[in-house]
Amino acid sequence: MVTWLGLSAYFLIRLSHFSIEADIKIEQVRGKEKMNVTLWIVQIILAAGFVYSGWMKTIRIESSKKTWAWVNDVPKSLVVLIGIAELLGALGLVFPWALNITPVLTPIAAIALAVVTMLGMLFHIRRKEYRELGVNIFFIVLALIIAFGRL
Repeated sequence: MVTWLGLSAYFLIRLSHFSIEADIKIEQVRGKEKMNVTLWIVQIILAAGFVYSGWMKTIRIESSKKTWAWVNDVPKSLVVLIGIAELLGALGLVFPWALNITPVLTPIAAIALAVVTMLGMLFHIRRKEYRELGVNIFFIVLALIIAFGRL
């Protein structure tokens, strides 16, 4: 009788151990799914911001001269080049990961956009345009979240 109780207790403990491990694995999967959804939201927000900014610098350059004072003081070709880099970066944030074609390009695009934004921030600091820094910091933080989240 003691042996039977001992064996039953042993098997119950082993079964509960497997149940706990399964629960932990389920929670890990749920956590990864939530992180993936969060990263997608951040990627879409950041891509939309860079599409808008790149669009203004490449297609609507006359309108951007009214919106951003610095555009009047910089060669048009440089403004267009920055806009093209932002548009390509926005595509790089979304498509490689979404299509699962070289998904490593997504964190690389995020890092590249963080660098472009950092350079823009330094440019604004040099010109004492402190009002522009908030957007730059916001974009840098989002880009770094994507870069480290997708590595």
